[in-house]
Amino acid sequence: MYRRNTSGNTGRCGLIVPALAFLLLALALSTPSIAQKADRISPVRFAGIAPGNAFNGVSKIVADPEVTITTAGCSVVGFTFSVLPKGDYIYGPFKTEGHRLRQEQVDELKKMKGTSMKIFLENIKLKCGDKTLLETPVVYDVKP
Repeated sequence: MYRRNTSGNTGRCGLIVPALAFLLLALALSTPSIAQKADRISPVRFAGIAPGNAFNGVSKIVADPEVTITTAGCSVVGFTFSVLPKGDYIYGPFKTEGHRLRQEQVDELKKMKGTSMKIFLENIKLKCGDKTLLETPVVYDVKP
């Protein structure tokens, strides 16, 4: 038999269960990208650095704002770029055509010099021969 809670306190379970159900549904409905289905596509490089490695400051990104891929015959033709400074709100996503950050994006990064942040590269479009593929997102840590 169902007993009504008259205390007015729903507890944490009232928020956790719907959030968990939403997360599980989102994971079940997500499909792997075209690039994940391919035999193997090498990781993306941002300013020459592989995902999982940290940048020491934004100076390397500002000097070399290119997104590349190491797979022969493939090139980056577009991506979205977001920045999450520590203790601040996320900036982006900013759509970029081509393989380089736009100058206004580089200028914004210069303003964040000395700040810890995470950089997200998503919706990475690759041109491999006559096919357009979608690479998985990557995240970079930037230390001050």
